[in-house]
Amino acid sequence: MVSRKEWEEEFTAYILEAIQAHEKRLKEVTIHIDIQDNARRDYAFQTTAIKKERMIYVDAVLISTNQPGKFQYTLYLGPLSTD
Repeated sequence: MVSRKEWEEEFTAYILEAIQAHEKRLKEVTIHIDIQDNARRDYAFQTTAIKKERMIYVDAVLISTNQPGKFQYTLYLGPLSTD
């Protein structure tokens, strides 16, 4: 089990490493991650499922035109269930 901050730092480093290795058209790459909990209550079974929603934002500059670009992706992790 790792802390939220450690997970964010490691995940951000993995994304940045992948972009730098496989996307040679970009420079000045920055990554930002927002984390939210999404809870869903199942009233029939009296349980709650919690999904972790990760909003991943990538900002970069296209080398050929020097134009800024943005990319956004949502990643869901979970669910974690409680009885």
